[in-house]
Amino acid sequence: MAKRLYSFPQTPEAIDELASVCAVLDEHHIRYYETPGSTWGFSRASLWIEDDSDADRARQLFAQHAQEYALRARERYQQETGYNPNASTGEKLRFHLHHLNKRKLMILPLLGVLILLVLYFQMLFNLFQG
Repeated sequence: MAKRLYSFPQTPEAIDELASVCAVLDEHHIRYYETPGSTWGFSRASLWIEDDSDADRARQLFAQHAQEYALRARERYQQETGYNPNASTGEKLRFHLHHLNKRKLMILPLLGVLILLVLYFQMLFNLFQG
């Protein structure tokens, strides 16, 4: 009976990661297959290991690969954005303000949601006070 190894969303990043997981499984001659996710996103696509005897080895390989993939993705993100996790608090604040400045259109909706939340909770507290 097949064992599910990995369940992933249908995003470009996850599909890239899936391709690298499949390459590791192919390299170690572990047979697998994919099942697609639902059209409306109710269920995720999955990667299944065909042979039970390969499942434990596949999980170990997957865990090792996930750590390596996360390190590579973190390094790629830091190179692309210039983010330095070891930076001082002031430098981190400047980094986040710079990226917020690049996404000026997000400020108004965020402020709108924040104002609506404050008004909602104010109304809720006033309702129970008197």
